[in-house]
Amino acid sequence: MHEAGAVGRALDAALRAGPPGAATPRAATLVVTDPAHIAAPAAELHLQVHLAEHGLGDIPIATSVRPVACAACGAACTPEPSDPFCGACGWPLPKVDGPGVEIGLEW
Repeated sequence: MHEAGAVGRALDAALRAGPPGAATPRAATLVVTDPAHIAAPAAELHLQVHLAEHGLGDIPIATSVRPVACAACGAACTPEPSDPFCGACGWPLPKVDGPGVEIGLEW
């Protein structure tokens, strides 16, 4: 459930960063920056819920996952949280600094 908190904080920050007097956002982008610890489908579901709570439930969401670099071999990996290991060497993937998700809004 940590996805809910990470997504909620990122959405609140994106809404605050919007242009002054802006109308309703037209679209949202969700980037999972820590796929070893945050599941993209869960993050997108929580974003849909948070958007609906803000009255924005009908805007489209584009979701992507940023690969994580393996600390041991340097391979770029896009793992699932249920298997947070490098696909090339099997080493556990590190936690990425930051909130784990980024949300952008198109106004």
